[in-house]
Amino acid sequence: MASKQETRVARLKDLLTHQDRIHLRDVAAALNVSEMTVRRDIDAHESALIILGGYVFLAPTRSGYRLAAEGSALTKAKMAAARNAAALLVPNSTIFIDSGTTLLHLASAMPPGMKLTIVTTSLNVATRVSGNENLRLVLMGGLYHPASDCFISGSGGETPQDLGINQAFFSAGGYDSDRGASCYQFHEAQIKRTILKQSKQNYLVLDSSKIGLLQPVVFAQPAAFDAIITEFGDA
Repeated sequence: MASKQETRVARLKDLLTHQDRIHLRDVAAALNVSEMTVRRDIDAHESALIILGGYVFLAPTRSGYRLAAEGSALTKAKMAAARNAAALLVPNSTIFIDSGTTLLHLASAMPPGMKLTIVTTSLNVATRVSGNENLRLVLMGGLYHPASDCFISGSGGETPQDLGINQAFFSAGGYDSDRGASCYQFHEAQIKRTILKQSKQNYLVLDSSKIGLLQPVVFAQPAAFDAIITEFGDA
């Protein structure tokens, strides 16, 4: 017998066969649950669903990288890695949260009541933290790239010179002990490199299945990171 969560997800997927997107609040109303429950259903269930800008979509397949496919695979490991990263957060600091499915879980793992300034290029991360009154949000603008869920400015991803970042949490499609951290898209690498230079502490957060992999674009050498965080802790 299907669980309540599986039943809700199946119903949501059926609703999305009749329209291309549904607002999160309308999904919650249709399923008679809270918006947070809908988010948890999508995060935890291995389904081809994605939330962008407050809307739920059936995720399309994209060249090289499918965000929803990444989100559904190894969900528990990603959530555990995010919780380990959250343990490093320092109250009243300014942090950068990269785009990517693992760090979306970090946005949900913030310790209750902790005051932070969140800097991000990710629409999904911004949507996740925007309702928390303890978190000040800085969404870096530019052209939105849906394949990697990030905004990149036309000038190459430079950030304002007066933007002081205490801690930066990066995602990657692979980490090789010799070559370093790599990703799928060239535009992702631009902003990652810029933030790496500006942040006082840099952390790479990924599930252990990414260790040993090398993706098309290397954006940082191993020495660039203060720690590599996986579901098992500091790698």
